[in-house]
Amino acid sequence: MLLNVTTAWNYYHLRRPVSLALPILAMLILALSVPRSVGSAPGMSLLPHVARYSLSRNFADPDSGVAAVKGMMEMRLEISCDGYKIDQYLGFHVLGDDESQFEHLAYLSSFEDAPGKEFYFQARTFENRRLTEELAGKVRIEDSGSGEIRYSRPEKVTEALPKNTVLPIKHLKLIIEAALNGEKNVRHTVFDGSTRENPFEISTFIGGASDGESKNIPLLNDSTFWPVRLAYFKPGSVSLAPEFEMSAEVFENGVIGDMIFDYGNFAIDVTLEEVEALKQPEC
Repeated sequence: MLLNVTTAWNYYHLRRPVSLALPILAMLILALSVPRSVGSAPGMSLLPHVARYSLSRNFADPDSGVAAVKGMMEMRLEISCDGYKIDQYLGFHVLGDDESQFEHLAYLSSFEDAPGKEFYFQARTFENRRLTEELAGKVRIEDSGSGEIRYSRPEKVTEALPKNTVLPIKHLKLIIEAALNGEKNVRHTVFDGSTRENPFEISTFIGGASDGESKNIPLLNDSTFWPVRLAYFKPGSVSLAPEFEMSAEVFENGVIGDMIFDYGNFAIDVTLEEVEALKQPEC
């Protein structure tokens, strides 16, 4: 489940990143029982929670113009008997080598029904306090694998989705299944509603499980995690170079640990600072 990190880096002449579908890519399994009506497979459930992160510069090439980064991100997953509600917030400042400053804010709110067939989304992006993108709409996926997006903002328009496109929570479940089965590489076409550039083909590389006790966050002490690397491509692309890449620690209790957003000549560290468990539904 990965998150919404839509950023126009033209200000610093960087490659434009795509959505951070992780959060959405994010929530994995927990040894708690989420009601079967929420669509969880045996042995697989998601933890309702709020995760808070700090952002800082990982590295920057000399020609990137980036001197420093400071910001925060919050991801909130609520589970009901009908499905999953995800709210994400991202905000950061970039300080340039010439002492110029750039501010980016992004909000994404969505709801995915339990079967992974319907998806409602709203997204707003601000750059230097100016609204640069606003999206809203609904997605419907048929049993045949065909689907469509009905945008209500910025304009009313209907578009077909590539066949077998999956929604964020469905994508998460497929990654969990692959990790539990010991698979190392999976690829899916995913729509998360965070940018007009959606959907993306996402190749996910899954590492071996590790112990979360060293993270100094009590909720993660008894959880293992998988290090994953996600590469985002435009559907049908034959290019070997992805539009965007990110690394993440995906915990079995549904929390995403430390991440790196990699834009090629610039990268951001996303450090998990706090995790708060939310109420489980009673269905």
